[in-house]
Amino acid sequence: MSGACVVKDNKTLLLQQAKTARHPGKWGPPGGRVKDGESMIDAALREVKEETNLDIKIRGLVQAGIKLHSNGKVSVITLFYSVPLKQNDLKIDKTELSDCKWVDKKQIDQDQFKLRDPLLKKILIKALTQKPAPIDSFEIYP
Repeated sequence: MSGACVVKDNKTLLLQQAKTARHPGKWGPPGGRVKDGESMIDAALREVKEETNLDIKIRGLVQAGIKLHSNGKVSVITLFYSVPLKQNDLKIDKTELSDCKWVDKKQIDQDQFKLRDPLLKKILIKALTQKPAPIDSFEIYP
């Protein structure tokens, strides 16, 4: 899984999943599965474009890790720090999403948006309060 914390004016973009999605009505940053042969960065760029119509510039890495699911499945997850190149191009894919909001740290701290995964709260706050790590600080080797 790869995605991006898209940040502008000390706010990050959250997307609300559609009622038919895996996490109906819950919020999170743009992101999704990595396709065969695709890098984590390319997947993040593609997912942001598909879900929001935004072209972004990746400026660093917010968080990378391994998630162990209750069913025994293991996922590699990366979230990159990015900024939109043109802010007026935002348009969500209504087949996957029902809403989008630019939110600040206070709104995240106060749990004003039900996140699709509890681990996202810490990551979103980190994106808004800390300098991102260099992009090459996490690698996946073939």
